[in-house]
Amino acid sequence: MIFESQVESQGVNCFFSGEKPLFTFGDGQIFYEDKHLITLDDGIYSAALCPLSFGVIALGDDGKIARVRLNGKVEEIHHFKGDFADSIKVNSNSKFLAVAQSRKVSVINLIDNSLIFEFTPPMSPNYIAFDQKGDNLVVGHGKGMTIYDLKTDEPPLDFPVPGGVYACEFSPNLQFIVAASGEPAMVGWRLTDGVAFRMAGYPAKPTSLAWVEGGAGLITSGGPVGVLWPFDTYEGPINKPAKTFRTRSGLVTTAASAKHMIALGYNDGGVDLIEIGDETPHYIAGPTPENLQEVNLRAGDARIVDLAFSQNARLLAYISEDGKFGLKKLF
Repeated sequence: MIFESQVESQGVNCFFSGEKPLFTFGDGQIFYEDKHLITLDDGIYSAALCPLSFGVIALGDDGKIARVRLNGKVEEIHHFKGDFADSIKVNSNSKFLAVAQSRKVSVINLIDNSLIFEFTPPMSPNYIAFDQKGDNLVVGHGKGMTIYDLKTDEPPLDFPVPGGVYACEFSPNLQFIVAASGEPAMVGWRLTDGVAFRMAGYPAKPTSLAWVEGGAGLITSGGPVGVLWPFDTYEGPINKPAKTFRTRSGLVTTAASAKHMIALGYNDGGVDLIEIGDETPHYIAGPTPENLQEVNLRAGDARIVDLAFSQNARLLAYISEDGKFGLKKLF
């Protein structure tokens, strides 16, 4: 363990700037490693790494979006006055920032902070995600998914999903798109020919999705185990079972992956690591098996809300709903 700490605020996001972690909290606090960097007056609903300054892009109250540099300097990127916005996503290749608002989705070019697109999906957005290059944006909403092409004037593509979509991602090779529905279950399409498929068996909504080994598999939350679906062939997961990883009792709330490793965060505040090919779990944080009986698994107030690997995959950062955050050296 390198460090673990806690603040009296809800954890929001964690990510790496180079090999050093950044942690953001609902009351506006930002930590750079284990040191307090700044507190934003408008709080933080959602945050991401800025691909230009390598600091923080933070979405605060009343649609205020700020860039926080690593020296603590704050610059306003945009202000969606009067519009409630609750999440942002950044693509490091295109330098685009997507913002999910109460009824629409906006895209900002971070190079000059200009507003370049505004879309109104069929229903209010629940989730937004770019493809790997930043050429396409998918919006999950109450009626399904809508894909917007950011490079051409092609009309948007709609994918109906019963129960709506609460998480969605493009595969790294752009051959598939997957979505977590409200049933709960996963659904997907093979984009080359439009073939649809379904991935079922979840007791809860799988809201956290992460591609493994460059897109060979998809690891998800939503069950008492980590669920890994195969995507290493043209068929994807069609008529194939998922592989599962159980590391502790409780519900998986967050999943992340880097190289040959998978990290799972649980609703008890626990974090465990699994190396693909070796199913032996490695304890990272949270209750140990010896004191797990002292934790109320139904409370959920200690759940892990975000995980991040460093670029060289030697460090893992985590942050929980009750304000705990930490950094673990893996090798």
